[in-house]
Amino acid sequence: MNKPSLIKALLDEQKLPQKVVRFVTHSKQAYISKIANGKLHGTICPALDLDEVEMDRFNTIKTIYSLPHLPTEGITESDKQYIHLLKELLIDKEVVYQNLYPSLTKSYFLKIWSDKTINFLDFDSNLIGIDKELYLDTFNIE
Repeated sequence: MNKPSLIKALLDEQKLPQKVVRFVTHSKQAYISKIANGKLHGTICPALDLDEVEMDRFNTIKTIYSLPHLPTEGITESDKQYIHLLKELLIDKEVVYQNLYPSLTKSYFLKIWSDKTINFLDFDSNLIGIDKELYLDTFNIE
């Protein structure tokens, strides 16, 4: 649903990147960009007026932004998918490395970070307390 005031609030008040706003609202990137650049709807008063689905998505993003640790030993496929999820949410790789994976060598971490074959949608979100159906709803944008 395209709600300009909500998009403006997520961008300006919550300081979320446009790509992340897209995950919450499932709006088109071009539409979000126009609102961010003031080219659509003139002056918009921000209003964080989320419906139930958007609130669930927003809370999913907030949970992930808190960088919860995975209950895994060593580096698993889930860890690799989690790293790519954090990358998808535009979390700085240094923050991810230093806070979650300092035991890995920097070169190995960067190899995982740049591996284009890893799909973050396959991540088992239950490992960080997020229901899989909600996780997929948040990140499956067509």
